[in-house]
Amino acid sequence: MFKKVGMGIVSATTVLIVGFGLSNTASADLKTEDLYEYQEWEPNNTLETADDFGLNGVVFGNFDTEGDKVDIYKFTAETTNLAYFSLGIKNWTKNDYNLYLLDNKGNVLAKSEAEKTSSLEDFIYKVKKNQIYYIKIVAKERGSQTTTKYTLKAFSEGNYTIPEWLE
Repeated sequence: MFKKVGMGIVSATTVLIVGFGLSNTASADLKTEDLYEYQEWEPNNTLETADDFGLNGVVFGNFDTEGDKVDIYKFTAETTNLAYFSLGIKNWTKNDYNLYLLDNKGNVLAKSEAEKTSSLEDFIYKVKKNQIYYIKIVAKERGSQTTTKYTLKAFSEGNYTIPEWLE
């Protein structure tokens, strides 16, 4: 299904989400919600230097310095609920990108590792209240690429509709 998604000061856009990282036939119906825009600041390549992020948030980031292959964002869940995470890559055909959700010790809780077949990496995970999480974006190769821009979004339950088969 298609819906208009208000993105605060960012802009309004039409979004079709396919997959959730679980099936290529799933879809989510996003509800209108203002997304808070977060900033990317280098260095943010480790858990210790992770940039702040949050559910119902968006960040427009990039890999723009030599050797920059990892960006990490940190958030604390305000409530226990399902959350949807998506990573959109502008130049996805030139590299392979992966999206991970980590616990406060760096252990992988959820991941999306589509192999250069899509500009979208995404998954759903049930976050727990007051727990610290990290979102890690990894470019498999860096080489001599020019700037690679990406959009990271996170929606909390109630701001999208979960397909019945997934509940």
